[in-house]
Parts: sequence; C-alpha cells; structure tokens
Amino acid sequence: MDTEENEDNSTLPYTEQVALLTKRTSARGSVFATCIAVFGTLSFGYCVGYSSPASYDLKSALNPAIRLDNSQESWFSSLIAIGALFGCIIAGPAVDLLGRKRAIIVGAIPLELGWLLLFFANNRPMLYSGRVITGIGCGIETLAVAVYITEISPAHLRGRLGSVNMLAVTSGMLLGYCAGYLFYWDWLSLIGCIPPALVLLLMPWMPESPRWYLEKHQKGNALRSLLWLRGTQFGIQEECLSTEASLEHHQQMSCKEFFTGPVIKPVILSIGLLSFQQFCGINVVLFNAADIFSKAGLSDAKLASLPLTAVQLIGNVLACLLVDKIGRCIPLWTAALGMATSLIGLGVYFEIYEAVASISWLSIFCSVLFCFFYSLAWGPIPWIVMGEIIPLRARGLGTGLSTVACWVTLFLVTKTYVTLDEALGDQGVCWFYAGLCCCACGFVVLLLPETKGRSLEEIESSFQVLP
Repeated sequence: MDTEENEDNSTLPYTEQVALLTKRTSARGSVFATCIAVFGTLSFGYCVGYSSPASYDLKSALNPAIRLDNSQESWFSSLIAIGALFGCIIAGPAVDLLGRKRAIIVGAIPLELGWLLLFFANNRPMLYSGRVITGIGCGIETLAVAVYITEISPAHLRGRLGSVNMLAVTSGMLLGYCAGYLFYWDWLSLIGCIPPALVLLLMPWMPESPRWYLEKHQKGNALRSLLWLRGTQFGIQEECLSTEASLEHHQQMSCKEFFTGPVIKPVILSIGLLSFQQFCGINVVLFNAADIFSKAGLSDAKLASLPLTAVQLIGNVLACLLVDKIGRCIPLWTAALGMATSLIGLGVYFEIYEAVASISWLSIFCSVLFCFFYSLAWGPIPWIVMGEIIPLRARGLGTGLSTVACWVTLFLVTKTYVTLDEALGDQGVCWFYAGLCCCACGFVVLLLPETKGRSLEEIESSFQVLP
C-alpha cells in the first residue's frame, strides 16, 4: 500500500526517509512507557503541591515539636530545592552509567523513603530531612524522565510525549492541593508514597533507551528495545543505523570537547531556557494567590491555589496537542509576551487596588492568564528542548548542568521574594519579572533554533554548522 509513496521518498535525504519510516510505525509502546515513566515527575508535582497544605497544618500543629513558625515554614517549603539540587547532580552521571530507565528507578527510592520519614516525623529535623530526601528524588526524576521520554519517542510525537511530562507535574500539584484539603499533613505524606511505589513496581518492565544501548555497543538490545517501543520491525533497522552513524565519532568526550561550539552552545541554550522558566515570575503569582483570592472572597488558604493549578492543567493538555504542530519557538516567545502583559496588569492591580476596591477581578484575570500562558509553553517546552538539543555524548553532564540551573534559580527566586517585595512592593516585583519575561522572549527569538519534527541526529548536526 506504500509502494508509490516509497518510490517518491527514495529521492529524499536519508534522515528524512528515516523520519518517514518512523512515522509509519506504531507509537503505542512509546506512549505506554511514557505513561509509566511520568509517575516519577508526578511525584515531583505532588511534592510541590504538598508544601502549601502541609505547611498550613504544621503551623497550627498541637505537638510543639513539629509546629512551625514563619521562618521554619519557609525552610520546610524551600528545602525540596536544596535536595533536588543534589539529586540532579547525582542524576547526570546516573543516566550515563546506569541508563535512563535505571536512573528513574533509583530516583523513586529517595522519594519513597522521604515520604515515609515525613509520615513518621515527630520533630522538626525529621520534617526537614524528609523534605531534603524527597527533593533528591525529585531532582533525579526531573532529569532522568525528560531524557528517557526524548530518546524513546518517535520524532513526530516527541513534543507531545514530552508535554505529558509537564502534564504529570501539574497533575501531581493538583492532586497535592486536593488531597491537602481532605487529609491532614501526615496522611498526605502517606499518599505521596503511591506514585514512587508505582515506578518501582512498573518501570523495571519498561525498555531501556535504544540510544543508550547503542552508546554502550549493545545493538541487539537496542533493536529489541526499538521493537518494543515501535511495535513492528518496519523501520527499526533504519532508525538504529541512523543513530549508530551519529555515534561513530562520539564515543568518548574529553573535557576540551565539551567546550567546543557544537556541545557548549546547546548546553548554554538549555541552561538559559530552564533559568528563564523560573525567572519568568511563576512564584510571584503563586505566592500572592492566597491574598488575591481572599480579596475576591475565597478565604480558605487551602483552596487558593486550586483555580490556578486547574488552569495550568488545561494549558498543559493544550500544549500536548499543539507542540508538535506549531513547534517550540512560537509558543515560547508568544507566551513570554503574554506572561509579561499579565504581570504588568497584576502590578497595576497592586498599585491601585486600595483606591479602587472593585478591581479585584483584574488580579484574578491576570493571575489565571499568566498561569495559562506559563503552562502552555514555559512549563513543558524547556524540558522538551533540553532533551532534544543536547548531543548524546554530553547528555548526562549537559542535562545535569541545565537541571542544576533550574533548581538554583528556583531556590534564589523563592528565598529572595520577600526581600524584593520589601524593596519594590508587590507591584514593583510584578513589573521586575515582567521585564525578565521580555528578556526570555528575546532569548528565544534571537538564539533558539526550531526542533519540531526533526530527528535528534538532525538537530545535533545543525549545531555542527552554526557559527
């Protein structure tokens, strides 16, 4: 049935022929493996969502040994970033040495242990330790899952399946907020044990990344993995040969080679994207959520973040549907402008709300609009692009550095928010981050290449010819 099409395609470049062959294969295996792997990043989202209701409960705990004041609550919330920083440092070498699948399994272990420690906590050091340990697991999972999905996905579905990763994070956050409204902090911790337990039970049955097998000179295993992922033998030999060809002269990367243009440029781009992901001001909106919605009549602090998280979930679903159709760059720069406009509007609200009490609708509208734009592009796409543009030979170190940048900027934004707020006021902080959103827009427009529909080998080759 493909005879005429095959004849027409014979004049195409080899890499395009491989892409067309890959399109015709089944993606069920890749989709199923992705759905299992993202239980790891769902755990990360649950950790983030857990912070707000658990902190609220612990500030009024009857046991003085675990009761938190404002300063202790700040550390309880932010220690996850410290743990994640160490986790992604571990994950970089782990994805290279152990493989992508095993790194995901390893990441589930500290998540499980951390949640159990929080459940049994009877003093503040146990609470802090539990947050750091779960943070380590989050750092490993965010890196390992992103790389795994990128490498098992066919080119025409890579954006969509990568967006499922962020959809899992947002779903985990929403689960944490909803469960926090129904359960006290300790039982909330026990619920957190479920996603990493599913990773430990199900991930061992999933295939390893074919690219990792080929890097380790295990072609037979790579073909078996491709057969599992693609569901048919059609096209897997060609895909395997294409990947092998890109690896022939990349077996061992020296420190000097890491700093050559074809390697360091995509790493810097990835670091920039994941840094702007945090510097765009998402925490400004989330930190003010309770205040914004209480002024609008929603006084329950545990419910304040639910509307914004629900909007992010909708945005993530749309991102899954659109990212492989319109690409990566257009959503990123348009969303950056949308976020900047939303933050400017939110700053205007903070500037005039005392004089114009009836303007509370503006704060809700701007907050919802900001979260929608963020989840449509800046939530999922930086993770997708990181896995796409960093070459295979530098993927462990490159993705490790990028993820470290993400967690460092998250910690800096979290810990400096109060200081900035005191110095600039709520409106000044919003306008400051609106300026950073404009910088993010310029970064994408001027520096980021489009990767939609291109094989990982084609993307790597494009950096070879960049000046």
